[in-house]
Amino acid sequence: MNDGTPPAAIERVEQDEVAVARSAATAFCTHFGFPADQIGRLDGPPLIGPVSLEREGRFATAYRWLGGGRGSYYVQVEVYRDTHQVVVYGGSSHREFGPWEFHGQSG
Repeated sequence: MNDGTPPAAIERVEQDEVAVARSAATAFCTHFGFPADQIGRLDGPPLIGPVSLEREGRFATAYRWLGGGRGSYYVQVEVYRDTHQVVVYGGSSHREFGPWEFHGQSG
């Protein structure tokens, strides 16, 4: 539902949110030692997203990069609407990490 915000402004906000989510995914994957080829794949569009979800009564928009098969690496970023908190989950079949809160470029 649109509150009267011009479509171009909505698109810009969505693009900004994807950029923040991508930065969070990159920081997460770097921090947890994902292989370089997997980190390089984060430059493309999300495989899944934006998807609205509710977790513990809070609403977020989720984006997922990587994945695509059992045992492969994955990273999911959730941007919470109420506080703009950015939380990342990810890993592979061998190890999973998260929730990991992203605080800008410092991670």
